[in-house]
Amino acid sequence: MRLITYRSDVTAAARLGAIVDHQVVDLARLAEEQGQYLPDNMLDFIDLGPQGVRAGTELLNGYDGQFPAGTAWPVQNVKILAPIPRPRKNIFGIGLNYVEHVAESSRTLDTSKELPKEPVIFSKPPTTVIGP
Repeated sequence: MRLITYRSDVTAAARLGAIVDHQVVDLARLAEEQGQYLPDNMLDFIDLGPQGVRAGTELLNGYDGQFPAGTAWPVQNVKILAPIPRPRKNIFGIGLNYVEHVAESSRTLDTSKELPKEPVIFSKPPTTVIGP
């Protein structure tokens, strides 16, 4: 299951979706069609843990690419957003942690060509998150 956060039009709220055969399926709306519940956002879905993944997978497997009206859109008709548009806390990352990244950085940013002896750790606040 390939999860995304998307917006169906410029005035719509961000929602949780899954990409299935070049379609974006709204998991919350599809669950509602079946009398079930799944959250409409990525953070609440993650909070469900493995149970949420199983429920979403089973729900999607119940259809053969033919989803009820109002539950799926062609992927080119939606705006794909950052998976988690507003993380709850800072995001921590490790940079320059593999040879290809060091080589790319040395070419584009004029940095050292050597792999660092210690990890390069950085943080990004939730306000810096953007989509693709």
